[in-house]
Amino acid sequence: MSSAFNNVCQKTYSQQAQFFLNAFWKEIGNKAECIWDNWMKIKELDRLQYNALPPAKKPEVYTEGNSLDEFWSHKFLEGIGKTLSVVEFRQEFKKIDANSDKNMGLVEFLLWEYKFSVDELMKRPQGGETGEVLKAQAMLADVETRFKAAQDALDKASVTEANAKKAAVVATQSAEQANATAEAAACAAAEQKAAVDALKAQEDAHAAKTADLTQKAEAGGGSGMRAQNKHAQTLAGDPFPL
Repeated sequence: MSSAFNNVCQKTYSQQAQFFLNAFWKEIGNKAECIWDNWMKIKELDRLQYNALPPAKKPEVYTEGNSLDEFWSHKFLEGIGKTLSVVEFRQEFKKIDANSDKNMGLVEFLLWEYKFSVDELMKRPQGGETGEVLKAQAMLADVETRFKAAQDALDKASVTEANAKKAAVVATQSAEQANATAEAAACAAAEQKAAVDALKAQEDAHAAKTADLTQKAEAGGGSGMRAQNKHAQTLAGDPFPL
């Protein structure tokens, strides 16, 4: 395959579409809208292909690519209604992959789709665009601008969603901590109440014993004397030993 065609395959998808339209405008100018749709679809899958890359192989910022690997190429064909079995896809992919690099550029797909050869493509002039070609290029540029704006909005929405999820996690953790603190406070309050109740029971028992001894002491006699002595001992002792 010529190095010139390989250079075309290294262009971005939008540039590949422009190159193809410049070459075959007379034949497929009326298919421009379908080609725009193909370009939009392949860019969508190109972004997914980028997202699926391992971090070590992924550029820091996404930029429009130039080809899909076999997996994403199969997804592309399915996405535009060309459902093929694995065997059928491999057979057709060999025809699509004009430069045999095991990837599919948009220009390769368009050559396969509209039954043009690489030789025909490379022989067609690219300069001196007609008014219709310029119009088509302007349409493509406009669609690309709108697509980028939509993608930027989607990226911002994804960031906002991620921040919202993070805030929800923090709020959940705070609520769990608050519940744990409340439970600990409730346990401490219960323990304090039990201690107060126990002390109150001791106070009541001491008061009852004192009242009983006082009554017996006031009765006089031998038992009264004993009661007075015991009453004095009771008053002298610690009423609430630890």
